[in-house]
Amino acid sequence: MSAEVILVIDDEQDVAEAVRRILSKLGYHVETSYSSEDALERLEREHFDVVISDLIMPGGISARDIYEWIKAHVPKLARRVILMTGATAGDRAEKLLSGIELPVIWKPFSVEELRNTVAGVMAHA
Repeated sequence: MSAEVILVIDDEQDVAEAVRRILSKLGYHVETSYSSEDALERLEREHFDVVISDLIMPGGISARDIYEWIKAHVPKLARRVILMTGATAGDRAEKLLSGIELPVIWKPFSVEELRNTVAGVMAHA
């Protein structure tokens, strides 16, 4: 069993819980957060090996903001951030994705795609 801890951030609780169940079955310890504010509070006080965040979250804090916070405060974790989105090209997603080099998985995604993306970021020391 793997000891890696993953934080899944998505305001859609069904999505966050589905991702949690899939990754738990793959041997990861998975925590969920349903708001950007809660996620930032947890990132300040808890250790995570990977962060998977919905790109567009309600409120004023986007996944990009979370990523920028991680870069400033937990730089090693910045290489282990995965974005997920169901937004289409031309949406707000394009603006949020511009200039950042992070893996993005597009909803709906397969278990294999999720597993491979997490394994890929885990390979970064």
